[in-house]
Amino acid sequence: MTSRRAFLKGLAASAALSAYPAAARRLAQSSGDPWRALPAILARITPPSFAPRDFDVTTFGARGDNEKDNTASSRAARSS
Repeated sequence: MTSRRAFLKGLAASAALSAYPAAARRLAQSSGDPWRALPAILARITPPSFAPRDFDVTTFGARGDNEKDNTASSRAARSS
């Protein structure tokens, strides 16, 4: 005999899967091995691109003496 809790869990799961048939189809077709999806995931990843800029923070007052706080100089260089 099925408990009421198990019945309600099954009912909720079937309702959720019937609301999203594409997800249910994917779930049914998956082989259970998530590593098979790795090549497709890696193919979608693109490396970030950065603007070719250099920031000379010493022109904004930064010093490399391990004594001065260079936070303001770094912010000023990035906002210029």
